[in-house]
Amino acid sequence: MCDYNITIIELHSIYFSGVYNFIHLKTRLDLIEPGLTIRSDFGLTMIQCATSCAEDLRCVSLSYSRTTQSCKLFDVIYDSDENGNVDYWIVTNESSRWG
Repeated sequence: MCDYNITIIELHSIYFSGVYNFIHLKTRLDLIEPGLTIRSDFGLTMIQCATSCAEDLRCVSLSYSRTTQSCKLFDVIYDSDENGNVDYWIVTNESSRWG
């Protein structure tokens, strides 16, 4: 199902601190609504994208493309599809944001 998970441990900044866990899933482009993006950036690494999500309290999921280095943050959780070609991460309940 998942090829890997990413865990960010002890992120500290002016806006947040704590442990943020993300589960990696696959989804299809037609399952994501681009109009619901709360933030979109280009030229970021995956870690920078995940950090942006952790900084924005509205963010509960993100999509990231290694090819285009594009990062899209969402305040909704979309369905996953193992056959999809979009890398998609969800902030888990184990993250300290909800602890």
